[in-house]
Amino acid sequence: MERWSRSIQARVEKEDRVCLPFIGKIYAPTKCSEGGHPVGDCTWAVNALVKDIRRIAGGATVTDGVGHWIDDKGKPVVEPVKVIEFAHCLDKRKADEIGKAIVEYAVSSGQESISVSDSTFTITPRPVMEEWYLEKSRKWR
Repeated sequence: MERWSRSIQARVEKEDRVCLPFIGKIYAPTKCSEGGHPVGDCTWAVNALVKDIRRIAGGATVTDGVGHWIDDKGKPVVEPVKVIEFAHCLDKRKADEIGKAIVEYAVSSGQESISVSDSTFTITPRPVMEEWYLEKSRKWR
């Protein structure tokens, strides 16, 4: 396994690609968020994100899901989500584009955080994503 891992890493460095042997997943709530609570329909924002992922990664599989979490007051929140999955071997520019698309979705739908997984799982607060995006966007200019 270690040899295989080194081989993948060498290929990544040589080809300037982020080649991961697993699926990327984005958990996108279909309700817009206001004050951390789902309000109104935001399928338009999810559809825009799916369109971006499909264009950048070459395809995506989208399934329905239900997200469950606890709000700041300790109350359960249940909301519909779309799970957007994509297999990827992306160059750094495309990897950055996916990050940008996720940030744009989060901002346009009012999400306070977005769950994204590959082999690890992260829940990234929107301010952190926005800071990342601002830093990257300076480099894109």
